[in-house]
Amino acid sequence: MDNFDIYKLKEAGLTNQQVINVLSYAEIQEKELSVKDMAVVSECRNPALFIEKYLQLDDDLLCQEFEKFPSVSILDDV
Repeated sequence: MDNFDIYKLKEAGLTNQQVINVLSYAEIQEKELSVKDMAVVSECRNPALFIEKYLQLDDDLLCQEFEKFPSVSILDDV
């Protein structure tokens, strides 16, 4: 996962700890996770809502926003 993927997870509503859970699991599995897997691994309260928000994100618009500040930290508030 790169910084844009982390930004996208934060925009979809995950907390810092939930993002860390996803990153840790992805590192162990050494493969790209599906949205459903990310929802389960993150231990978010409402996986269905996270999946819906994640899939509704406009990648082009997010990419434009991300390009303004490309070095994102999970500690940043979005």
